[in-house]
Amino acid sequence: MKTDLKNLSIGVFDSGVGGLTVLKQLHTHLPNESYIYLGDLARVPYGTKSDAAILNYTKQACDYFIDQGVKCIVIACNTASSISLHLLEELNLGIPIIGVVKPGAKTASDKTKTKKLPSLQLKLQSILIVMYSKFTAMIRI
Repeated sequence: MKTDLKNLSIGVFDSGVGGLTVLKQLHTHLPNESYIYLGDLARVPYGTKSDAAILNYTKQACDYFIDQGVKCIVIACNTASSISLHLLEELNLGIPIIGVVKPGAKTASDKTKTKKLPSLQLKLQSILIVMYSKFTAMIRI
């Protein structure tokens, strides 16, 4: 029996509350989706932690989301995305995991050319690429 993905939530994870801006944009562009947000306020900021600790924290968050039955996970934390994303992809957790850093956007762009990303993942990645572009444009000012 196949699970109806329409009824499953999207997990959004950040080391604190900064990921709420990502969640807001996701909700704006995908208003019919439901979301579960996890902000790890107990261990913020991640930038001062070791790579091993960040990978452990991110894996714990992913395990939580998988236990909740989400259809995909957005890692809205730049630090967790840059350190953990490629390692989590290698673990093949059974659902798409999308990061917010530029290398993640490049990987998604490359995969899009080969049509390997499901449509929801394409939509999420497109939203995150637009957000990244706007953010970097603001920094250049």
